[in-house]
Amino acid sequence: MPLSVYTPDSILYYSKRIIAEGTRQKSDLLVALGWAQAGYGYCRSDNRPEALKAELVALKIAEKTNNPVLLVTIYENMAICYAYSSSRQMEYARKALNVIRNSRPNFFYAVALQNFAKYFEDSDQLDSALYYAQRAYEIDIASGGRFSNSFISRTLGDIHMRLNNNDLALSYYRVSLNNAVAKHSVRDLYLSYLNLGGYYQHLRKEDSAFY
Repeated sequence: MPLSVYTPDSILYYSKRIIAEGTRQKSDLLVALGWAQAGYGYCRSDNRPEALKAELVALKIAEKTNNPVLLVTIYENMAICYAYSSSRQMEYARKALNVIRNSRPNFFYAVALQNFAKYFEDSDQLDSALYYAQRAYEIDIASGGRFSNSFISRTLGDIHMRLNNNDLALSYYRVSLNNAVAKHSVRDLYLSYLNLGGYYQHLRKEDSAFY
């Protein structure tokens, strides 16, 4: 069974397996990764105290490895844990960003940049949100395009809609919808239709929004 962001129990199960294997191999990298994923699992279970404990354990070990992707993962997870505090959330998102700035491009960095864009959008800093969402899109395209046609496109659609760039917003929402149809992804299809409903509501086209 693959590790899934939507099944916290599976995340915790496999993270413990990773920690055990890392301990067996005496690999700080694997042990830190296991703790980082455990923290993510606890966060998705809404157990934020345990999530932060796990991420701090991961961070202490990861600092020995100086692996940039691992450090970004941990800082991103910590930002998610602080969803109730925008200042702390941004603090750890910026730590991840500082690592990205000094590292070679990696497809996972697109996820971190997209999350950073969402934090700015949530705080109504739309110009900054657009800047980081566009960076996420560009990095992802350069790395093979794993996310640009799904949630990054939806984020760009949301930001452009709020900036009243309505044609651009619609084009990004359609990219996301077409990708969901092509991949037979029920979740992406649901989210794409939800975004389009919000878009037409924004335009006060209630019939289309309802559809």
